[in-house]
Amino acid sequence: MVSIFAVAGIYSSRITAITGNKVLIKSPPEPNGRTEGGSGKGKYLIYWPHRPQRNNAFANYARDCYTDAKYQTERCKTFVKHQLARYIDRNASYPSDSSLCKADTGNIRIDTGLLDSHWDLGINAPPPGRIRFRHVLHCAPLSFDGHVWQENLMDSESSLLFSFYDYGHRRSGAVGNQIPMMNYTFAEADNALSLIYEDGWWVHSFAKYDVWSIAATSKRLDGVGPWTPIEGLQQDDSDVTIAFMSTRNILYSDSVDDPWFAAHGKGIYLAGDQNFQTYTADEVASPLGCTTQVQVCSNTQCSRRTGLLDMLSVGARETLIFPGEMSEEQRNFTVGFTRFFTSSAVDQLFQTLGGETLLERCSLNSGLQVGLPVNQWQLEVEHWSATLLASIQGTVIDYETGPSDPLLLPYLPRPQTKQQNTAHTNFSLLGLCITFSIGALILTAETLLECVYVRLLWKGRDFHQYQRLEWCVNGTLQLQRLAHEQIGCGQWMQCDEDVPVVKDGGSLALLDLGDPKHLRLRGREEGKGEEGGSSSSSSGYSDGLEGMESELESVVGCARVSLMHLDFGISHDAGIQTGAAAAGRESVSPTSEYRVLPSSVVYGPIDDLRDT
Repeated sequence: MVSIFAVAGIYSSRITAITGNKVLIKSPPEPNGRTEGGSGKGKYLIYWPHRPQRNNAFANYARDCYTDAKYQTERCKTFVKHQLARYIDRNASYPSDSSLCKADTGNIRIDTGLLDSHWDLGINAPPPGRIRFRHVLHCAPLSFDGHVWQENLMDSESSLLFSFYDYGHRRSGAVGNQIPMMNYTFAEADNALSLIYEDGWWVHSFAKYDVWSIAATSKRLDGVGPWTPIEGLQQDDSDVTIAFMSTRNILYSDSVDDPWFAAHGKGIYLAGDQNFQTYTADEVASPLGCTTQVQVCSNTQCSRRTGLLDMLSVGARETLIFPGEMSEEQRNFTVGFTRFFTSSAVDQLFQTLGGETLLERCSLNSGLQVGLPVNQWQLEVEHWSATLLASIQGTVIDYETGPSDPLLLPYLPRPQTKQQNTAHTNFSLLGLCITFSIGALILTAETLLECVYVRLLWKGRDFHQYQRLEWCVNGTLQLQRLAHEQIGCGQWMQCDEDVPVVKDGGSLALLDLGDPKHLRLRGREEGKGEEGGSSSSSSGYSDGLEGMESELESVVGCARVSLMHLDFGISHDAGIQTGAAAAGRESVSPTSEYRVLPSSVVYGPIDDLRDT
């Protein structure tokens, strides 16, 4: 029985252990069947300013929460999972032409594997309606060989040296206009160190990081978009993005061997306690190539891998190709799920945040950057990946809760989802019901067993009577009853049960404070005082008995106690010494030293004892 209660005590604690703060959000239906949309001027004036704010929030969340658990803050409990799973390969090869990369290996590939829309994102749906998805980001620093040239651009008053980077031609305007293609991808003015001096002072207001990007779809949608990558960059099953980072007059405290942040040019000396050498970037701009690939699975089959921009450019219904037939409902749900990838394109991250996407900007002060590790670019890509995954998590919540600005509603359709919220707490209702039910059964059984066993069986003759009465009388209430009744206070009932009861009109004893260090109970009537306290032992046995009676009556005050026999240490066989035999001894008072034998105490009138 003890082991059963021990096991029950251990597992009952799990009722509170499995509590959480996940809440289910239920949004009102979209009015008039409205779905994601919006175009024209309103899209640029309303929706586009909202994107940088959210991307900045996602980047901050990624920096705080896609780290070790011990460094996470309270804000990391916003989503169902504080971070989505990732598999990072830091020694990957480039997916296509390796001659375009600075190294054949040592590149980075981040694959989420198949994530579940219910367990990982909290989208509330039955198992047949759940979606699994995959996001793959693959990046490598690109080589400059044969892709960079310099040219002076002049106007009527001055000329400035520019570096041109050619990784495919691009248009300078929107797709579909008549602006011709340009024969380069990106152009940046060379750093002129003389520009950062003014009257001998180092002017650092121009020193900052900047990231500019351009992206293209896969070969399946060749020609869609403003940029046509060179052969070897564009893939069949993924889109491609190039990020150009310019350092803009940043000085490094040490030389940097990182392939994307490479800095070995000799810079100026800084005045201070001691002068030291600084370094400048090797190139005006440094390109980094990335491919993005996604895959969506229903409960029965997975789509073919495709580029993320393919879905965003022409729609998921045309680009998500499944090997088998799907019902219209399944396809609509699958296609609708892809809207959560809207903000997970890496080029849109650069377009909204630019140089703010870099982690190393946090250690840039007054134009001076401390030395960087050789794998700094990989740390940056990992941060971008975390930001993109956080954007998927956050977009799900944004779609569900809705924006604070009602003008954004046309761009944010909403399903039903779960979210963590510290304002609410979940608990196991089933566990509580089981606990209360079992507890009620135990209490009911205990009451019935006590009624049957104690009131019926124990009342029988010779059925463990002594054990039952001993157990009963040692109870707290019965011990208190014995103390009061022993000095004659109160008339008691139910003296053989758990709870004794004093009859109506009865009074209990008071606390005697005569000796605070030796408290006793006394009756409510005052004592009658000591009588015969100086009687000699020579007065005989009866005189001593009368003196003892008076002494006891003055002590108890509530009842008259008679003694059948007192033991003064005098042998009864020798008789009682009187007269001269006792003259040579000191007089002994009957109350000086004596003990009352338990077997000789009886209750009854004093007169009856005197007659004996």
